[in-house]
Amino acid sequence: MNTLQRTKLLWAKLGILSGLTIAEALTTLQALSLLLSILTFLIAVPIAHLVFSKSERLEQLFFVGLLAVCPGLIFFSSRINNDVLVQFFLMFAFWRLLLFWRKSEQKNWLLASAAVALGILTKMNAVLLLPVLGLALPLKRFSSRTKLVLAAQSAFLLLAIAGWFIVLRFFIEQTNLVANAPQLHQITNLEQTWVSFLRFRPWAILQHPVIDTLNSDFPRNAFFEYYFRSMLGGTSFSGLHVLILLYLIAFFLLPVVLFGCIRTFRERSAAPLLLLLFVLIGAHLLFRAFYPYASSQDFRYTALVAIPLAYFTVQGAAHAGHLQGFLRGSIVFFIATAAAFPLALALGL
Repeated sequence: MNTLQRTKLLWAKLGILSGLTIAEALTTLQALSLLLSILTFLIAVPIAHLVFSKSERLEQLFFVGLLAVCPGLIFFSSRINNDVLVQFFLMFAFWRLLLFWRKSEQKNWLLASAAVALGILTKMNAVLLLPVLGLALPLKRFSSRTKLVLAAQSAFLLLAIAGWFIVLRFFIEQTNLVANAPQLHQITNLEQTWVSFLRFRPWAILQHPVIDTLNSDFPRNAFFEYYFRSMLGGTSFSGLHVLILLYLIAFFLLPVVLFGCIRTFRERSAAPLLLLLFVLIGAHLLFRAFYPYASSQDFRYTALVAIPLAYFTVQGAAHAGHLQGFLRGSIVFFIATAAAFPLALALGL
């Protein structure tokens, strides 16, 4: 019996011991998922205060608003799996990393490391935050001795909390990183070409707005197109009209994100956000290369990328000069449309 099977058995035993029926257990887990999703979102508020100054109230509001209505993040609250819990740990870890970056308090570094370790115990994609920590530490203005001590303390925490799990899963049980990979449908296997990693065609997304990997006509072998759909709610099979409108607005905002990246690239305060964006996207591309399945391209594996995307969207709008009002208006329209998406799903529009 491997770790995954033991985990399922543990949950089953806990359900039996609690005296709950299957329906009651599912309802309880659903409520816990919703609670964790709310707690995860609430962490976005102190993050907004860290990445924007006190005078940038409107920027803080837009940043939190974009995260609050991102369909890829909202849909976590409806799931009963480990994605919900790992996102909480990763959001907490990045918040503490930002506090460490701003205030140089070593306790925040240790808390960030401990949160990543707990995330690894929850789901292995939490390991993707380790390179962000590893690259942020050398950039911090500390002495070499202090950096070595912090690195050693972080390594100790990671090994003490999650080391046994990594040894058990990968060296003793020799479990695959993607435990259900052998069960994935053969039609979801993807060819390895450079085009599939780089291609992004807005017209193809509009032609096939909903992800349907078992449909032979669906262009599943395009990483960024699949990622874009899954981030904005393309995994759902209703709310099609709102979904297309959401895509169109997001297409318009992509240059704003790029502009925000360019304008803040040399700002030291933006370094953790740039690291998070490029490390997560790069690591996800590598993951897709080693596990060439359509589902390997899903946004949920690197959902924390929503933080830098929201940040650079707001920065791009703020640095646009005389276009600032127009761009901010487009962001408001994006938020309103995204907020209408769950309602459209409920009504089947």
